[in-house]
Amino acid sequence: SSFDFNSNFNATNDRPKTTEFRFKTEKFPPTNLSQSLFTLEYPGGGQFLDIVLEYSGSGLTSSSLYNGSIKDPNYQYGNLKLIPSTGTPNNSASIYLPFFDGNWWSVKLDNDLSTNFTMSAGNSIYNGLDGTSIGYFNSVTKTASHAGYANNTKMYLATSSLYPGFSGSVQELRCYKDIVSESVFKDYIMNPLSFEGNGVNSAPDQL
Repeated sequence: SSFDFNSNFNATNDRPKTTEFRFKTEKFPPTNLSQSLFTLEYPGGGQFLDIVLEYSGSGLTSSSLYNGSIKDPNYQYGNLKLIPSTGTPNNSASIYLPFFDGNWWSVKLDNDLSTNFTMSAGNSIYNGLDGTSIGYFNSVTKTASHAGYANNTKMYLATSSLYPGFSGSVQELRCYKDIVSESVFKDYIMNPLSFEGNGVNSAPDQL
């Protein structure tokens, strides 16, 4: 899809400052240990940013597969890795959560066209008589050049030229012209039909 807003939307540099989506992994174990979830690309095909889901747990080791063995309690855990610039792949930040539990997870990427990239991720859980609530939640921030983010024109879900494509389901890709608050993002985690921006009735002007 295009990463270039219509100029009538009045966004800085015609770029979103917040991008959100949900994903659900395939049935365990994963097909590939590294899978691309989200990619931004320079004009002409040069890659810039990647969000990659990596599995490094014990669920694939031989010691965890014999008859009667007890699974490692962290076997569903993996890293959601933010690589702000694919030219420097070691400059990355990761969130370590049980992403391979087969449930929906929500991701938010923020950049205000500065050098700070922030990625947040979380899920909702059923909490007995109290209904649903936020389950896991975490955020990381990484500093990198923002030039590629400001100048790229294309975004890709579940595919990349550098990593295997994602195996699973993706839904609810959203782009905002402003950075939305953590509370708005948590409402999005809780409710797929949530339609909010920063402030009352602000979504039509921001989303």
